[in-house]
Amino acid sequence: MINIKETCIQFLKNKDIQNDINEIFSCITDKIYEDMQNYIWIICIYTIFLIILILANSIVLLRLYYRIMFLESKLVG
Repeated sequence: MINIKETCIQFLKNKDIQNDINEIFSCITDKIYEDMQNYIWIICIYTIFLIILILANSIVLLRLYYRIMFLESKLVG
């Protein structure tokens, strides 16, 4: 008597079944990618914007820090 596990293994070993399953999953993944593509682009643009914003803040903070240090050196010296 063949149990369910062995039946499934024999069923999946068939090349026609494997090709059919691959076709089904490729269609599903293509649809999911098409639906998610806009959101992926939004996330990428948002990430790039945040990186630019962080760099700009760092530059402003460094300039402010060096100005304060320059003013302190003028006041002390």
